[in-house]
Amino acid sequence: MTSVPSSFPHPGAPPRHPELPDGATPPAEPPARPLQDLSVPLWAPFAAALIALVGMTLIQFLLLAGIDVAGGDTQELVDSNTAGIALTAVFDVLLVVCSIAIVWRLTGRPSPAQFALRPAPVVRSVCWILGTFVAVWIAGAIITVAFGKPEDQDLVTELRGEESVLALGGFGLMTCVLAPLAEEFFFRGFLFRVLAERLNAAWGVVIAGGIFGLVHLPGGSLEGVIVLGTLGAMLCLMVYYTASLLPCIIMHASFNSLAFGATKELPWWGYLLVLAGSVMTTLAIALLVTRIGRRAAPPELVPA
Repeated sequence: MTSVPSSFPHPGAPPRHPELPDGATPPAEPPARPLQDLSVPLWAPFAAALIALVGMTLIQFLLLAGIDVAGGDTQELVDSNTAGIALTAVFDVLLVVCSIAIVWRLTGRPSPAQFALRPAPVVRSVCWILGTFVAVWIAGAIITVAFGKPEDQDLVTELRGEESVLALGGFGLMTCVLAPLAEEFFFRGFLFRVLAERLNAAWGVVIAGGIFGLVHLPGGSLEGVIVLGTLGAMLCLMVYYTASLLPCIIMHASFNSLAFGATKELPWWGYLLVLAGSVMTTLAIALLVTRIGRRAAPPELVPA
């Protein structure tokens, strides 16, 4: 007759470093998984921006031609803030679509993680966001002392004098939601990533940050370009050291929301509403895209 052996306590999980002798110091934890390379040529982000610009110009031309044929006033469309908001929104969307399309055409279907849309380390992200605010504030203070207060952008001047609820809502959505998402996707998730891969991270920070400042020159000032270039460079460093676009989106949304509140001279609770609404909306959209991308990614092969 066979007897059942008595039970004994499970020894638990094996040691983490069974090969180490007693008293030896275990190695440090491995670093966070690096970002997957986009593996596209250096010209790819510039081609995406050019195609998006041509597409927006073509849409504007077709709208003006249609109004002219119908006997309408084309100058009214040119001077309309609402039309300007709509065309800017079209350009932002085209920028994202063209970026994805070029990467898809050159390397196959991309995942959101390839554009750095993936979870971020919380503590490191908070430190970089606060550090970026400080760096931009210092840059603005130096510019003000050296050259005087920078002139407001035309967009800021128009926003300050705008009273239409519809136009203000459009301004808010464009500057506090759409711009942080689209511009971070292109400038940090695509342009900087390609520059860092093909050149190096330092040149990527300088070039991508400089281009980000220069695109705000029309209707602005050179002093403002320097401040925004500093912001762009810090955002490049942020995505490089956090390996995620999420803190960059939060920072960009916060910066634009505070600028929107200051331009319209909102009360303190207005600042909080705009800031919270902008950050929560952009973060929710980015997290949704990140989750959808993880579900759509093919399963990794595990060797037998």
